[in-house]
Amino acid sequence: MERIYVFFRAQPVLLGLLLFVLIAAGLLIFFSVAMARAGLSLRPLLFLAVFFGIIAGPQVVFHSLRATGKVGDLTWTPSVTRVEEVTENPESVQGISDGFLYPEIVLGAGYDPDLLSDVRRLFDPLQDQVETAQMAIFRNQETTMAVRARTPDAALQAARYFAAILGHPELPVRANESRDVPRAAGDWARLRVVGRMLFVWTGADVSALDRRQQASAGAWIQTRVEASPPAVKKRADAWVIAAVPVLLVVAVGWFFKGSSWAATVAPKTLLHRPVPLSELRSRLLALDLPSRAIAVVPGERNDEIIVTWKVSEAWLTPMRASGLRRTHRLVLRMDETARTVRVREDSAALDVDFGKTSAALSWRRERGISFFQVQHQYELGVPMGTKAQTAPSSAGISFRFNLQELKGPVIATVIGAGWTWKPVFWESPQWLRWATE
Repeated sequence: MERIYVFFRAQPVLLGLLLFVLIAAGLLIFFSVAMARAGLSLRPLLFLAVFFGIIAGPQVVFHSLRATGKVGDLTWTPSVTRVEEVTENPESVQGISDGFLYPEIVLGAGYDPDLLSDVRRLFDPLQDQVETAQMAIFRNQETTMAVRARTPDAALQAARYFAAILGHPELPVRANESRDVPRAAGDWARLRVVGRMLFVWTGADVSALDRRQQASAGAWIQTRVEASPPAVKKRADAWVIAAVPVLLVVAVGWFFKGSSWAATVAPKTLLHRPVPLSELRSRLLALDLPSRAIAVVPGERNDEIIVTWKVSEAWLTPMRASGLRRTHRLVLRMDETARTVRVREDSAALDVDFGKTSAALSWRRERGISFFQVQHQYELGVPMGTKAQTAPSSAGISFRFNLQELKGPVIATVIGAGWTWKPVFWESPQWLRWATE
């Protein structure tokens, strides 16, 4: 358990992704059971599951490979991880009586000069082996400590001693290798021995440790560089980089095509024989229901029908006058060749509040594919009236909007006519429909 704990403490991004996947899976299972009991199609949930898988799946794989060292960090940094042998820069690590001659190079720029301190007392048992030890504290609570020993072996001895202070006496410390360990304070420390220098960086996570290490890189010089990285790692990094644009295309393609597929309702061909466009048009226009605020009117084209749900009310409260507007519209385009009705949805909402000394206005407009939507709103108020009225006819105004109540009769009419109901984001050209429908 401790090894698992240390592993995930060093990989917070991977831990967050796994928790996200578990929570998303739990929600999908919960809604699947609820929708199945209600007799609703599970296509929308399958669409969401695949879309989340395209987004989160490759990230889980990438961070898992990175955690195991099979791929490197794709962020460019002036690090020394591709250097086989390094040594301290003699000029930058020159010492004076209580520190380094050039602390900005050794410790990194940006530290608080008032908190720069000599920490040789931390290594009292090794005082004959330690020449200089200095620590800088940065304003984001990160720290850098640099220790110059008399010999490289003394630097390794100082690293093991300090690892024991941190509670990790068995930590394997080797020259030119970084070791990350959790601290009791809840953050992380990285130890690295470079020649006769010991560096200890602390930060909230691995990214902070990388930042502090890179800031101290000016204290090193490279003596021999690897001819090339390992072939397997190089190929893995190339595959990761090449997969990014491919995954982007797949995610965008599934977003448009998958959402249209999830909302499509096809007729049962054995029960419904296709009728001509003119007959379907007549059946749709016969659905006009003014009593339920549903209007069905012809569009600008002969193959177009517009279905609208609309609410518009205004009333007076003791302190303000309020305005409410809600509109949801379906634009139906009938394709007689494919026996398909392509549907575009858009909605608009407007709220206006007028007070004695102020006014507020909220407006939004949306376009997309809605799988389901239920909204209920109630506001108290006194209806506007004349002096002859002795009592208000209503104590307030309320409305309830269920998208299925708007769509249900329309969808039933379409599939009952032997046509397919297919929501789309836009009316794409014929050659592009394979990618958007």
